[in-house]
Amino acid sequence: ASDGSGARQLTADGVDAENPTVTPDGKWVVYASANPAQNGVWKIRSDGSGAERLAAGPMTVPELSPDGRWIAYFLIEGEGSSYGYGRIFVVSPDGRTNKQIVPEFQFARHPVWIDNETILFEGTSAQGASDWWVVKLNSSQAPVRTGAFLLLGQAINGRRGSPERFHNGRVVFTASSDGPMHLWDLAIQPGDWQAAGAPRQLTEGPLDEGRLGIAGSNLVYARSRSTAEVY
Repeated sequence: ASDGSGARQLTADGVDAENPTVTPDGKWVVYASANPAQNGVWKIRSDGSGAERLAAGPMTVPELSPDGRWIAYFLIEGEGSSYGYGRIFVVSPDGRTNKQIVPEFQFARHPVWIDNETILFEGTSAQGASDWWVVKLNSSQAPVRTGAFLLLGQAINGRRGSPERFHNGRVVFTASSDGPMHLWDLAIQPGDWQAAGAPRQLTEGPLDEGRLGIAGSNLVYARSRSTAEVY
């Protein structure tokens, strides 16, 4: 429940189950499993039954489209630095359709739904241009470069995370200028999909923030602290 009561465990295979998203009808939870033998995108009924793998692969981060018809996710595969790899796919909730999008990109990752047919992602094109891009599913139109990297580089002198959510016309992401990661956002104009204005910082404080979700008209996020001790 929204007040924190009634929590129950859905998965129990002894490995990390991450990035859960509930389908619009509330019947299924889609998540990523880090089980080395069965990693990938999974779904499970909200009562904890009927777990089923929809797509296999390492380092998957599933994102449901607003209408629940598609699940976007990305894979990081290959040898060497993980930054140089990434492929984005969309899979149907029944697992019957699974297709790669923007295969021409050198790498593509962190898909974020703008609407039921439009995805924003971070990637490097075949020509070597790195930025946030917007692509329409089932369209022959080439991905549109947003120009976000230029604005972000001018405003943020520090660590910067990838896009996490599109909310009220703005892309929400994490960044840090001098310490913990906080929530920021940047406007993306509909139609031409160009980044506009300066990014703005939404939160502040002594803890790292991220792992965004949406509850109605509100953003939900986590605050965390990690420490290391000598024993």
